[in-house]
Amino acid sequence: MRKKRQDPNENKSVAAMRNSALEFLVAQYMDAQRYAAELRRAINSFRGSLPPDSPYRYVGKNATQAILSYLERTQEPQTIEQLITELEAGNRVMGVIKSAEEIVTKSVKTNMRRGKLLWMDRKKTLVGLPEWTTKK
Repeated sequence: MRKKRQDPNENKSVAAMRNSALEFLVAQYMDAQRYAAELRRAINSFRGSLPPDSPYRYVGKNATQAILSYLERTQEPQTIEQLITELEAGNRVMGVIKSAEEIVTKSVKTNMRRGKLLWMDRKKTLVGLPEWTTKK
């Protein structure tokens, strides 16, 4: 069987369409990034602490700051699920790519290595502050 002869202009056309589509998508992505940065700066311009029951209490905080703030306020060990629920209730914006569970779990484990958090039970389900182990 003979192979069908390919039109040399066909490849250029497909490549041109692909480049055009990528150019458009990259421009849209860059615009979205700039807009997100502007929104972040606007949110961060609100200084001062918010009441503990404010629905926006964690907006300006990263995951670690929000977790530590919550644990300091409650003075009780919390599960990862409880931390996620609290951070979402306080409008802590999680990632678009990673899940809330991934973000909170990574933050907890990183801060355990740094000595800012500890497992409070043998099953490693409750997270707490290190100073709670010295209270008796």
